[in-house]
Amino acid sequence: MKAKLLRLAVLGMMLTTLGIFAAPSIGDTAPRRPDPSVLLTIPGGGAAFGPAQWTYPIALTPTQNALLSQTGPGYNFDTSDRCIAPAACGLSSIGVTTLEFGVLTYSDTGDVIGHPVAGDTNVNPPLETREYVGTTCAGNATGCAALRLLIGYADDGHLEAPHPACTDPGADCRPDPFSGSGGLNQFQAVAIAGQCLGGTPGRACIDAAVLYFTNIPPTVVPEPSTLLLLGAGLVGLAVWGRGRTRS
Repeated sequence: MKAKLLRLAVLGMMLTTLGIFAAPSIGDTAPRRPDPSVLLTIPGGGAAFGPAQWTYPIALTPTQNALLSQTGPGYNFDTSDRCIAPAACGLSSIGVTTLEFGVLTYSDTGDVIGHPVAGDTNVNPPLETREYVGTTCAGNATGCAALRLLIGYADDGHLEAPHPACTDPGADCRPDPFSGSGGLNQFQAVAIAGQCLGGTPGRACIDAAVLYFTNIPPTVVPEPSTLLLLGAGLVGLAVWGRGRTRS
């Protein structure tokens, strides 16, 4: 009789533990909504961009992306000429105000914003397209992990001789992917007509840095009480198996 009661108690404990793991907690189901309000501060006496350039708020649920680049008029995010002498400039910083984490400050460690391209002259301006590189974040550690920022550069404004073709991996003179999640304000980049080298009629171009935000889903970490129940369930399973073996 005692063995039977023990087996029933162990079975109940196991079912309770499984039920806790199967049912999501309230905190896990609530979407995070980092809401970027981006202001770029560019050292070395260069120009400042935003926040009037982009439209806020930008709401991102987990896994969603937001892309910010030039929106007009003209090349209003063309940052590549801000510092011709690299030794005279520091790295750019990107301050992002979020509803959940407060202010996050990212550093453009790859120097994509404002990078001077070797050999850049008015006679022979190079294509400046660059794929995305990571940044470092000096804000709240959890917020930095939740809101990732990559920086690239899009340029088909110089797509003229001696550069008749895009040479980036996507062959489109854009960092890839060049898209947002499709929600309100999650893609803000406009190719401007008549703004290309040589003035090719009818062609619209982009010559601008690209900010690519991703809202990283939270990692679910079991609470200590859940781990305790799981451990008890495993011990009970071992006891139950031992009892059945003896029987």
